[in-house]
Amino acid sequence: MCGHSYCVACLHHLLVSALDGGQFPLVCLGNDSHCKTPIPIPVIKRFLTPTLFNRLLEVAFKYHVSTHPEVFRFCKTPDCTQIYRSTSSRAAVNLRCPSCFSGVCSSCDMPHEGQTCVEYERTKSAERGRQEDAWIAAQGGRMKKCPKCTTLIEKTGGCNRVTCKLVSNSLLPPNVGRLTQSF
Repeated sequence: MCGHSYCVACLHHLLVSALDGGQFPLVCLGNDSHCKTPIPIPVIKRFLTPTLFNRLLEVAFKYHVSTHPEVFRFCKTPDCTQIYRSTSSRAAVNLRCPSCFSGVCSSCDMPHEGQTCVEYERTKSAERGRQEDAWIAAQGGRMKKCPKCTTLIEKTGGCNRVTCKLVSNSLLPPNVGRLTQSF
């Protein structure tokens, strides 16, 4: 270790406080927190009960998985504790969770057996577009997409001219007139 001294109670408190979502690796806080030398596992094990040590290992492992999503991912099913190795889109594999049996792609983290990630995203995008168009139609004419940036614009009152703030595009509702450009 680095040579900094701790009282037993302080070191125990530092280690136990990491169970509540601490930062890892656990490091020495000596020299006004500038030391940053990692605390070796044998030292940690010496100051914790076996139960606390195992819990700390679990917390540290979950922290590592959650901070490295390019390498590991958790199963998306709520309460499922399984993890899997993520891959690039070129190496994508459809996986089945051994605990909850849900399907997932190792690259995009979505279930799409029989499709590539690109095909799946295209299908999902088209479906979102259909759902959005149906929702807009159900709003009784008070919603419209800006034809330049496709941002939804809602007319709640006032005159019939509506301006998209993103691209300064002026719109008229379909029953009043056609799209006009304001300069």
